[in-house]
Amino acid sequence: MNGESMQNVNYYLNQVSQIKNTLHEIMIEASHALNEFYLDPKTWDVSLKKDASPVTTADHHCHQLLTEQLTATGLNIPIISEENTEEETAAFKANPPEVYWLIDPLDGTSGFVKGTGHYAINLALIYNNTPIAGWITWPRTGLLCWAYGFQSFTSGCSSFDVEQPESIEHLVALKKQHPLVIYSSSTQNVRKLKVVESLKPIITDEAIVNLGAAVKFCALFQGYGDVYPRLGSTCLWDLAAGQVLLKARGGDIFRLDGTVMDYDFKSGVINTAFVAVADTKLKELPAIMSALNQVHQQLKLKKD
Repeated sequence: MNGESMQNVNYYLNQVSQIKNTLHEIMIEASHALNEFYLDPKTWDVSLKKDASPVTTADHHCHQLLTEQLTATGLNIPIISEENTEEETAAFKANPPEVYWLIDPLDGTSGFVKGTGHYAINLALIYNNTPIAGWITWPRTGLLCWAYGFQSFTSGCSSFDVEQPESIEHLVALKKQHPLVIYSSSTQNVRKLKVVESLKPIITDEAIVNLGAAVKFCALFQGYGDVYPRLGSTCLWDLAAGQVLLKARGGDIFRLDGTVMDYDFKSGVINTAFVAVADTKLKELPAIMSALNQVHQQLKLKKD
């Protein structure tokens, strides 16, 4: 990154620092809104998008709340959301701004609908395809994790009161029992079963945790796990905030070819397969990457 770009990064990071408390309040307010919907299913409806993924009244409500509140900060930064209209998304893709907010107002809609409690709100600030600030709330636990920076980071976690909160003590206990804990998606499919099978020589079954949405990044950030591999498709707004959290504690998200994940909106919103790690120096990482690459190639050959 050249000198001018670094100046721009520092400018936006300074802006974020000045309104950090406001951003926290926005995320907490949105989390309370989602929890109210979650605890009273009669207040929301569910439908299917064109890709057959579910979307609810809560998704749209939280999208509206976040976009209005972010606009009210006065930073004049464009907003890209999973719940933008097709026309808005196409316009962004045709001419992506240099800096923009990237939000997923309800990450884990399937878990929300099923009542698992595994849903999150993701907010990231992207500059030149790189996330430089990120916030994730796990609304059912009252947890907010955040980080911002580029070469050095400011980060932390805080809690907020929620009605009928869910506990994460089982995650804390599991990490105490196992030196290596791998997080996996809550979705059961052939691809995931192949991934789990490939990792058995590296880790015991008891240390593989099924957890939905971006709450996995909260767990990794807090030290309750080590790795999150994914061969299935995800979107830009699923990972960007989590990547900043991981970078702040010495981790990152890598594609299977070893390159660091970035967010070129012009190339589309779908991410490639990846491995997210809480510590890039994890000694098992090369073996995990090798195992995943083998599975990925097998699945590609089978599909072809």
